[in-house]
Amino acid sequence: MKILVTGDKGFIGQTLVKRLEKDNHTIVGIDTKANTNIISAELPQVDLVIHLAGIGGVRESLADPKKYWDNNVEGTKRILEHYKDTRVLFASSSSQYDPWRNPYAASKHCIEYIPHDNCVAMRFHTVYSDTPRLNMFFDKLISGKLEYVTNHTRDFVHVDDVCEAVLF
Repeated sequence: MKILVTGDKGFIGQTLVKRLEKDNHTIVGIDTKANTNIISAELPQVDLVIHLAGIGGVRESLADPKKYWDNNVEGTKRILEHYKDTRVLFASSSSQYDPWRNPYAASKHCIEYIPHDNCVAMRFHTVYSDTPRLNMFFDKLISGKLEYVTNHTRDFVHVDDVCEAVLF
């Protein structure tokens, strides 16, 4: 299959692309790390879209909510409208359950209500790996820079397990 992976250079995207290539799929990527983005990139004809190009992080969303709206909501809207006749799997978040808490959660909540007849919102919980995302929980824990610990609980899922779930 020819598959568009948005965010193909990101934390989950890199691992997913390696896995898809093992199955001999042709991958087309869009990622800001490759100087392309979902707002302005040319959108190719593909068999499947796996849309991972979202901006994460609760604290930063409080400082720049427009950035989260523009990328996460408007970008996803563009993808879903363009690929109205194509299967689209897109990254949502467990944060969407409480959209009033922060702009990140609100953006993930909103994207699940964009109309599309053939899409799946994948509500990822805290994804980790042996090489954690910079400045996120596991990175701070490993580097000794964790500023505080709370009593709340959360689910964690390894990036390899996320990729396997996306494939099935």
